[in-house]
Amino acid sequence: MTKLPGLVLMACSALSFSLMAVVIKFLRGEMSTGEILFFRGLFCALLTIGALRLERASVLGNRRGLLALRGVLGFLGLYLYCTALGRIPLADAMALQYTHPIFAALFALLFLKERMPRTGPVAILICAAGGYLILNPQATGDLEGNLIGLASGCVAGLAYACVRALSKTENPLTIMLAFHIAALVFGAILMFGEFSWPAGITWLWIAALVVFSQAGQWFLTHGLVKERAGVATTVGYTAIVWGALFAWAVFGETIGVPTLIGTGMMVAGLALLTSRSR
Repeated sequence: MTKLPGLVLMACSALSFSLMAVVIKFLRGEMSTGEILFFRGLFCALLTIGALRLERASVLGNRRGLLALRGVLGFLGLYLYCTALGRIPLADAMALQYTHPIFAALFALLFLKERMPRTGPVAILICAAGGYLILNPQATGDLEGNLIGLASGCVAGLAYACVRALSKTENPLTIMLAFHIAALVFGAILMFGEFSWPAGITWLWIAALVVFSQAGQWFLTHGLVKERAGVATTVGYTAIVWGALFAWAVFGETIGVPTLIGTGMMVAGLALLTSRSR
C-alpha cells in the first residue's frame, strides 16, 4: 500500500484521466468505441493480473457480486463518456462527466452513510463553478448527447461509491481487475462484426491509453481506500485544469481570462475542502 495521502493520489488520478481523454479523442477517429474499450480492458487486465500474481493476492476477491457491479458500472460510465466525446464537444463532455463528485458524495451518503465535512457542499459548488468557467461549454443542440454525458457522470459517481465500499475487504488491484474484465468482455461484444486490426501509429495510441488508464485507476482506487468518496472524488475537478492546459498545448486553444478565474476558484475550493477533511 502506498504511503501517499488519499487526496494526492486522487490528484494524480485526475492528471492520468485527463491524458486518457486526450488519447481517446485521437483514437475516436481511428477506432470504434467498442474497440477502444476492448483493447483498454485486455491490456490493463493483463497488467493487473500480473501485479496480483506478484503480490500473491486473490484475483476473484471476496465480495464477488459487488466486484461485478463495480465492473459493470465502470464499463458503462466509460462507454457513455466515450460516446459523448464522439457526439458533443470535448468541453461539454468533460463538464458533464465531471459532475461525478456530486453523485459520488450523494451515493456515499445514501449507501455508505459517509458524511461530508460541513464545508464540503460549498467546496463542491466552488469547484464546479470554476470548472465550468474553464471549460466554457457551448450548447450544441444535441440534447441526447448532453444527456449521455450527464449520465456518464452519474454512473461514475455510483461506481466510485462501490470502490469505496469494496476498499474495506478487497485488494485495490482486485477492484481494478473487475473493471478491466468488464471493459474487455463488453467491449468485445460491442465491436463484434466491425473489428479491424490496428496498424502503425495506432498501436502507440493504444499503448498510451493503457498506461494512462492503468495509472488513473491505480491512483483512483488507492485514493478511495484512504479517503471518503465524497471528498476524494471532488479532487477530480483538477482534471479540468489539466484539460484546459492540454487543450492549449495539444490543440492550440487559447487560455483566456475565464480559465484563469476558474482555476483560481478551483484551487480555493480544493483548499477549503482539504483543510476541513481531516
